[in-house]
Amino acid sequence: MDIIKIDVNATDQEIEEAVETALFQNIVLDRPYQPLMVEFTGKLNKKEEEKCDKPNCKVSESKHDANSFASALEAVQNGGMAYRKSWKTNGKHFIFSQIPTKLDMNSITTARSIPVEVQAEIFNRYLESETDSHDSLSFSNQMSMVHPNNEVYAWQPSNADLFATDWVVF
Repeated sequence: MDIIKIDVNATDQEIEEAVETALFQNIVLDRPYQPLMVEFTGKLNKKEEEKCDKPNCKVSESKHDANSFASALEAVQNGGMAYRKSWKTNGKHFIFSQIPTKLDMNSITTARSIPVEVQAEIFNRYLESETDSHDSLSFSNQMSMVHPNNEVYAWQPSNADLFATDWVVF
């Protein structure tokens, strides 16, 4: 697995260029299905902390009890992470909300996480559509759990999770 290291203070354009370069290198090296991982390094500078008012912007690194699922959900919606004390892994299992993303038709064909057959169906819908309603693929409202080995799976709260009072956010 290739790891792309990007400074947390990088601009959106610098992040995009780093990811595109890594993807291009994998294609040139004939490793089209080689997974990539992005690791953000460094600390937010004070100016960036002050600008941290976007929906998915998180500054605090400290853990604190949220108690209710509602509090944990609010933190996750704002770019944070949460876990339950009863999960007994001390935060090594945690949940987060994926950042909503919209892929245009050109980007869909390079998205390695979308099977070729699915890409073809999406593209066919685009070609058959008389409106622009099918000109992109949107990802939104997805919660995931990261396991101790860094595998990410879709996650939905159980009834026990919804009513639990042992949530911790960070």
